[in-house]
Amino acid sequence: MMSQKTKASRLLELLQSPLNKYLLPQVTIERANWISSPNLQMEKLRILGKVPFAVRSSSRFEDNDNQSNAGKFASFLNVQHGDLALAIDQVFNSYETQTIEDEVLIQPYIQFS
Repeated sequence: MMSQKTKASRLLELLQSPLNKYLLPQVTIERANWISSPNLQMEKLRILGKVPFAVRSSSRFEDNDNQSNAGKFASFLNVQHGDLALAIDQVFNSYETQTIEDEVLIQPYIQFS
């Protein structure tokens, strides 16, 4: 059986396509890495700058080819750098079924006025 793709993995595929000019940069943090080296994972976020962030759920159990569960798990918008670790923890903790392969997707937050 093919493993279920996550939101982060699907966006990463699109970032490597001609559509990439329409997508925001992203950092994906896996639960195993967050548990073993949270400081290193925070360092990875430097490529996104010091802008506010969108901390988004990216669970294998969120969406699939036959059904969308958009909004099922926690996501946070306009997260300041000092609040990132808490937001990441809260997203991971919102997953009903928790696995070591769980992911959280982090992107710059863009506010339209």
